[in-house]
Amino acid sequence: MDNNNGLSKARELYNQIVESFSYKTSDPATHESGALPVSYSEVKYGLATIAEIENLKVSDAEFNAKLAKLKAICTKSLRRKMRPSLAVLIAAVVWVSLNIFMATSNLSDDLNGRYKPAEADKIYNDAIASHSQLIEYYKARPNADDSKKWQDHHSQELKSLRTISPLAYLNQQNQKIKSKAQKKLITAIASVLLLIAYLLSARAPMFLVYNRKKQVELAREKKMSTGILKSVLSALWAIPVPEPRTYRVKTLMSNGTVREENVTETGAGMLIMKYIFILLALIVAFYVMIIALPVLIVFNYLRNYQYVFFNRVSEALFRKKHSTTENAEARVNTKKRKLPVVENYKSGDAVLARYAADNYFYYGTIEYVGDQSLTILYYDGTKEEVQKKDICLLDYAVQNLKAEANWQNKGSYYGCSITGCHAGKFTVKYEDNSTEEVGADQLRFY
Repeated sequence: MDNNNGLSKARELYNQIVESFSYKTSDPATHESGALPVSYSEVKYGLATIAEIENLKVSDAEFNAKLAKLKAICTKSLRRKMRPSLAVLIAAVVWVSLNIFMATSNLSDDLNGRYKPAEADKIYNDAIASHSQLIEYYKARPNADDSKKWQDHHSQELKSLRTISPLAYLNQQNQKIKSKAQKKLITAIASVLLLIAYLLSARAPMFLVYNRKKQVELAREKKMSTGILKSVLSALWAIPVPEPRTYRVKTLMSNGTVREENVTETGAGMLIMKYIFILLALIVAFYVMIIALPVLIVFNYLRNYQYVFFNRVSEALFRKKHSTTENAEARVNTKKRKLPVVENYKSGDAVLARYAADNYFYYGTIEYVGDQSLTILYYDGTKEEVQKKDICLLDYAVQNLKAEANWQNKGSYYGCSITGCHAGKFTVKYEDNSTEEVGADQLRFY
């Protein structure tokens, strides 16, 4: 391959990599457009294609600099960055702090024996007196629920208590306190280990960080919230509080006179209720996040470390599309529809033309108008001479032909229906009910 052909092929492959990256960006300083990968499959495709370009051994210094920059983006995309959920992290830190405080409060006394031998008689007599009072209490209320049950329980406890010495009872109480203290200490250590495990599991590869940024930007464009907790709190905060209103109230007194006074409704009751609901939502969210913390750790580990496996499972569960480009036979459209004749074509018109290689209609522009044929420049740079009978307008195709879309611009086409069009973008609904906004260059018709 000569140098010009090699450079042309390299540029074509370079553009394919950039187009395959789903997160389109721009540098605010230079306004230069760029793209970033948001999945492992995009990074893998990028690195494999860059290796193919490097094998072409192109000598163009400017192109090689661009290629090196693109390779650095792909390499960086596999590096990890600590990206824990702020809400989960705050809840976990609060939970761990509470456990540590509860475990270390009076820890030394609890482990070494809170009660001293000199207190044995007092503690023993207090316990006997307490059980005796409770027995008398339940005897005086024979009709109360479970009265007989609790009376028998305290009688048995009193009987057992009288069979041991005060010092033995003191040792029993100290052992119970020590056991509780040990459990609190184990709980505190386990919570610290869970927090460390969560932080380690939250070290996400950069392509997932880019994906999160993309989702946040899309949510902001559509004026949607980026999280369940944030949505709930926003909805509660948006509850309207009535403005203060003043009424003139007349009251008929017992002596027959009428007293007039101004009464003001401040709306304070509604404001207090609003804050109570927000507090309850935060408490519920706190407990849900703590209970779900082990599940979140496993989920983060699979997503951030076992992303190949995670991607396969996700695609199997949520992306059950049937691609028409998976085998050679499916790539050729055998249906040749008869199209309405359109006259007065001119150079620069945007049309759909039947591509000879697979008989699908693709988006392109007219470069030259002949007597019976047109020269079409397709969106990917391919040129072809097409008969006028194999040309149709985009509006006609949307209304009358069947469509397939290039899902996420990754090169695989899936059957879809076009549900809307706005600002040059088409909303398509795939056979698995997922939706996407695509340009005309991502559609083909048959």
